[in-house]
Amino acid sequence: MSRRPVVELQDVWKAFGQRAPVLCGVELRVHPGEVVGLVGPNGAGKSTLLWVAAGLLPVDRGQVLWEGADLRAMSPVDRARWRRHLGYVPQDPFDALPPHRTVLQTVEEPLRIHGIRDSAARTERVCACLEAVGLSPTRFLARYPHELSGGERQRVALARALVLRPRCVLADEPTSMLDFALQVDLVDQIRTLRARLGTSFLYATHDLALAARLCDRVAVLSGGRVVEQGEPAELLREPHHPFTAALAASARRRLGWTET
Repeated sequence: MSRRPVVELQDVWKAFGQRAPVLCGVELRVHPGEVVGLVGPNGAGKSTLLWVAAGLLPVDRGQVLWEGADLRAMSPVDRARWRRHLGYVPQDPFDALPPHRTVLQTVEEPLRIHGIRDSAARTERVCACLEAVGLSPTRFLARYPHELSGGERQRVALARALVLRPRCVLADEPTSMLDFALQVDLVDQIRTLRARLGTSFLYATHDLALAARLCDRVAVLSGGRVVEQGEPAELLREPHHPFTAALAASARRRLGWTET
């Protein structure tokens, strides 16, 4: 992957008020077509990192680059134009969708915001995205969130993140509130979408076993620092940092690996 990263964080620091930094010198790159896992426990800084990467939070120090362009040097117009190339999938499937809007209205909202006025074109794009995430437009376009299961809600949230055809999707623990079967199903859906669309993903999770199933590369976040990066199989077999070793031991048990 020789092209410049879609998203890159260089020595990024972020704190809130006088408290200890939430992010401490983070270095991270997501290349075109790559799925990068961001693995760490609650409170490690995963959500903050995604918000920083999306340009929704300013950094205290360091740089956030979108395809090599420094976010802080962009004009507001250029930043808004570039942000359409980033999709976002929130953690909670029950808070992610406005309760008073149908699936069609929810998924088409980014198209409206970015000035696509043709109603038929919006509906066609929404239908294509629903089909891409495994939902039948005929069955789901007119449904409201209370008529959807947790897994269906997350698929709708994923369709909304994809509707602008972004270069990178930031996914904030999208499987954490689903049961294991639905977690695996959603992860496999993301893997299929990456193969079909070539979209990059930055996928935050506390579960190294799920990250190993999906990701090309994993960054382990602990206490706001990336303590180790590498291919999932490499981290599972030969972790170097003690925190990664603890995650890897748990993941190996979940994956049914035999310890030697």
